[in-house]
Amino acid sequence: MRLRTALLLALVAAVALFAFQRWQGTGPERFGMLEQHCGADGKPVTGQGEDDWAERCIFSEDNARILASGERPEVVMIGDSLTYEWPDPGKGIVKRGIGGQTSPQVVLRFQQDVIALKPRIVHILVGTNDIAGNTGASAPQQYLDNIRAMIAMAQANGIAVVIGTIPPLEGLESRPTIETRPWPERLNRELRKLADQRGIVIADYHAALANPDGSRRDDLFRDELHFSAAGYERIDEVFRAALDRGRKVSAPVSPASAGAAPAGGDS
Repeated sequence: MRLRTALLLALVAAVALFAFQRWQGTGPERFGMLEQHCGADGKPVTGQGEDDWAERCIFSEDNARILASGERPEVVMIGDSLTYEWPDPGKGIVKRGIGGQTSPQVVLRFQQDVIALKPRIVHILVGTNDIAGNTGASAPQQYLDNIRAMIAMAQANGIAVVIGTIPPLEGLESRPTIETRPWPERLNRELRKLADQRGIVIADYHAALANPDGSRRDDLFRDELHFSAAGYERIDEVFRAALDRGRKVSAPVSPASAGAAPAGGDS
């Protein structure tokens, strides 16, 4: 018992010392402004993951390659693992999905991963991980503010917006105390209102993946969060139809982007 108590006290002391050192600036080296933040390996040059909370480095090299080529994608898909795992969406469509991300992380990399590539259309699918609390507790207003910010950035740059509704979410085995099922429907109602107000296109994945009572169709999911192959086949139809509508949307163009050649050719 004494040994166990001593080990516990030693662990507590070590954690306290580490926290004190970080507060004093004597722990792992801290960095400020750097000429170059991201390395060729898609990680921060400091070697410290906490220096890239939004994981902006992951696509930095590929973004640079696209910009150097002079070719612009017609569509950029941004979001979390549901976008990352999307089967090959086809020519002219670039995926910028990062597993586990929430809307505050996506909005922080929106400029470099979407705006800088000058697509005609951006497809936004995010929210499942906000509900799951991947980056901590949040509120509907915070999620919707992040969505509004992305819409505003896109439309100010002449980019049409397609937003995917949040898929059905029945529960999380890893976080059984988090209530999940009511949130997709509630947030999706707000997304539809935004679509009416801002002239954007909704891709209703929730409806495509749910039973008539709103519960999810288990045959369209491979686990509690991710789609099966059949699920992706189902929502890809919704995606293609939404892109067709998006091509007909004339997004407001800011003075800075006026006169720029649209990406992706004529519709």
